[in-house]
Amino acid sequence: MIKVRKYEPADFKSVTILLAEFHVVMGMLKGRDSKPDYKSAKEGLEERIEQGNVILVAEYDQRIVGVEVIAVDPYLKLDFIYVNENYRRKGIAEKLFDEAEKLLLKNNDEKLFVSVHPNNMAIIGMLKKRGYDELNLLELRKRSDDRNYKEIEIVGSIYQYETDTSM
Repeated sequence: MIKVRKYEPADFKSVTILLAEFHVVMGMLKGRDSKPDYKSAKEGLEERIEQGNVILVAEYDQRIVGVEVIAVDPYLKLDFIYVNENYRRKGIAEKLFDEAEKLLLKNNDEKLFVSVHPNNMAIIGMLKKRGYDELNLLELRKRSDDRNYKEIEIVGSIYQYETDTSM
């Protein structure tokens, strides 16, 4: 039922749609209401292909419903996993993540680095179940606007992170 395979050029349109959906979901995690931007998603996919990232797709009943992008620079870094909302809770993200871990072993790397938005509790929960509980680095930036922020304490320091007001 679920098949994970390498991206092929014929997948371009389906993966572009998934990337546009992914950007909308990420915007929602940050409290933004946006519409899919297919032009930006297309450019993002082209850039990832040009950079030589590993792109995997997940098929469910022969339809592409999930995508995973892994950067190899020089360590493996999971750029993102996204599964269309109509196909979640079917083990698709788990299968995609299994392939990332297989790639880790194949490349003799010790660790897979995963960037996660602090509000993305679904992926954080999946990662914790898989034993990912080591905080490696914080990405800090200067606040540039009046967006909604929440505080989080990490190792005794208070940081702000962008969030939806309803959370």
